[in-house]
Amino acid sequence: MNLTQIEYFIRICESGSITKAADRLFITQSALSQQLSHLEQELGIPLFIRNGNRIALTEAGKVFLSRARNMLLEYHNSISEMKIANESNELTLVVTKAKSFITLSYLLPGFMNRHPEIQVHIREVDSYEVEGCLLNGEGDIGFCYNSKDTKLTYYIIQREPILLALPPESNALAYARTVDSAPYPVITFDAIRNEPFIIGTSGYLREYTQEVFQKYDAPMHTALETSNPGLVHLLVAANIGCAFIGEVSTWIEPTKLRKPVYCILEGQEDQTLTVAIAHHHRKYITHAMRCFIEYAQQFFSSPVD
Repeated sequence: MNLTQIEYFIRICESGSITKAADRLFITQSALSQQLSHLEQELGIPLFIRNGNRIALTEAGKVFLSRARNMLLEYHNSISEMKIANESNELTLVVTKAKSFITLSYLLPGFMNRHPEIQVHIREVDSYEVEGCLLNGEGDIGFCYNSKDTKLTYYIIQREPILLALPPESNALAYARTVDSAPYPVITFDAIRNEPFIIGTSGYLREYTQEVFQKYDAPMHTALETSNPGLVHLLVAANIGCAFIGEVSTWIEPTKLRKPVYCILEGQEDQTLTVAIAHHHRKYITHAMRCFIEYAQQFFSSPVD
């Protein structure tokens, strides 16, 4: 057994199929299947129940997944401690391919200016993979949104208001009204009930959008689905449809397009998206990790030079 086989096993579990895991690992499906077979032969027990292209963990596989994550975590913890002993000052950030980058593009310049001694590395993953990477120890800290994994330690850096982005040419804009106590215009659900919506393929905002329509017992007219939260905002600007977005997405400035109009849905004024920096609760806390967490918390609590 080696660390590569352990990592491959974890990737298969997270992906739900050998085919998807092979694509993410940039190896052939046959090579990945062979590595899995070698691992199961060495352990002397099947880790998966196979049914055509579908796989599910056996009870033994579930036990091994927990142990495998611990092994990978201990390996990466050992590397971190050895680097510190060797006076290394490195930081690996786990970020999603769109939303985290919006936040990170504002955080990194000031952080790197304040801490030029820290070498930053970025690990890009899909939104649902952040927690898995942190649990495996494959990154020091990562950006998480409305997450609640009990094996992670969270540092809330922002409670991001959830806004309704309307296309600049939307007829619904006529129903948005200014309210003195609200930072954005307020609009009723009835005004946007029949509007086309752009939603993510996964994640909290997709669930939130579906819950809003379920609350009002209304069918949702889906214009497009995308896995890129930043693209959602730009598609609204292009008059494709409406979308619920986190306030950070408003920081994107469309080029050659008018910005969407941002509103608050009446009755949903207090809805927020919790943005946190997280690490495994057993992760060795390095100087670089502590510096970044403190800087991010300060950045969102007050302006940082």
